[in-house]
Amino acid sequence: MILKIFKYSPDRKSGFWHGRRRSILKHILSIIVSLSIIVFVYSKIDVSNLLHLLLKPDMPSMASFFLMFLPIIFVKTFRWHIIALSNYKAGFYENFKYSMASNFWNLIIPSKLGDTVKVYYLVKDNMTGIINAVDLVMAEKICDILSLCVLTIFFASVYNKHFEFIAILNVVAFLPLVLYLALVIFNLYGNASNKTASYIKKIPLGISVFQKMRDNKKLPMIIGLSLLLWFFHLTQFLFIFRAMNSHMDAGTIYLLLPIVIFAGLIPITIAGVGTREAALLTIFNGMESPAVLIAVGALAILRYLIPPLLGLPFVFMLNSERNRTQMSALK
Repeated sequence: MILKIFKYSPDRKSGFWHGRRRSILKHILSIIVSLSIIVFVYSKIDVSNLLHLLLKPDMPSMASFFLMFLPIIFVKTFRWHIIALSNYKAGFYENFKYSMASNFWNLIIPSKLGDTVKVYYLVKDNMTGIINAVDLVMAEKICDILSLCVLTIFFASVYNKHFEFIAILNVVAFLPLVLYLALVIFNLYGNASNKTASYIKKIPLGISVFQKMRDNKKLPMIIGLSLLLWFFHLTQFLFIFRAMNSHMDAGTIYLLLPIVIFAGLIPITIAGVGTREAALLTIFNGMESPAVLIAVGALAILRYLIPPLLGLPFVFMLNSERNRTQMSALK
């Protein structure tokens, strides 16, 4: 879809169809990998026990799990609205439509990169240029990654079990923070004549977006909203554990879940199906029964299905509005 930003020309035809074939093959491969992991994982548990857990959940926790979609969607949309205002002027509802529509594409594009489709919407609706649009989306994704790392470090600092494991976890969580800081320094102060610095300067890091939000005194709000958003995500997972009648303490769940979430973002499966279940079994091994962990993974799939389904009407809505605009321009 993002390819449509650029004017179509015949010499792009072969490259376009080659890209389509490659995309289809990648999706088929992802499905095969997901199914292979799922078959292997499910072969290790009693399926009847799994069905019992899924059919007889703790209903208050189940209701809380579904209700958590409301604050998650609102905070995510409101954060995008604040980020977007640093570059273009649009009402909350307009940005709400972009945010909801991108949820649908997260189901199709791996690693939750469906948010990049906002670039297409912004450029086609003449909200901003492609470079600024990419910067806005990258700023949002960077907020997500760094916020999850910060929360991991926070929970590791207040949770005093498994000291050796927590030390390793802290190091892993610090790496993205240090890497991003290093890239920012290279981007701002690197010598453009140096090949490495020149290449880094071309990477969209959302720096201009963060600078504008700092100048508008909106940066603390974005940081707070990002941390709140991921705390809500982790809390929703906590309700999944409770719905599956797990009595594991909340501290362990909050501490170890980020690893599971990052594992689900590895772009080798569809919507993280398979890698997430394997990560749950590995990370929480010995802390909870395999049947409960697989049930948690099965229920967690709804986290990656419900937002896209809610976003689908907005995909049609945006396309319909664009078609009406084009028809009006032709009259």
